[in-house]
Amino acid sequence: MLVSSPLVLVTGGAGYLGSHVVSALTSAGYNALVLDNLSGGNADLVLPHAWALVEGAYGDLPLVRALLEGSHPANPGRPVAAVVHCASERFAGAGMAAAAVLCQSSLDDMEQLLGACVRAGETRAGAAIPVVYASDASVYGPMQEGLAPLDEQVELRP
Repeated sequence: MLVSSPLVLVTGGAGYLGSHVVSALTSAGYNALVLDNLSGGNADLVLPHAWALVEGAYGDLPLVRALLEGSHPANPGRPVAAVVHCASERFAGAGMAAAAVLCQSSLDDMEQLLGACVRAGETRAGAAIPVVYASDASVYGPMQEGLAPLDEQVELRP
């Protein structure tokens, strides 16, 4: 990993999609800083590739600000150049009421993340830190009875 390469924050980087993003970023010459609460992810998937793995939530605003600014122990003096947002709550298997609460929580946390990217970017360069939102949930189509939890063997129906 080159210190001169841009540092990209990957939320949910220890999950299925996020770990592939981390691998692709590092193969392309970027350094990937992973933020994951490890509720559904696996540290072993990213540790060989990631600059660092920080266990935490993307809704933890002080933590996110420190990572974006480069004032966290995982990236001292290395502000984040971009964010790839792969983290989300798992809705599979949750009842409708629980899924609605999880969805609202994910939206609230994403709003905080986006706001932090705007503020950190304006402080540094006058423009928001770029954010890519990535999700693999919609490629399987609407949830069907008997298919939860989904895996990569389910037919794609975007």
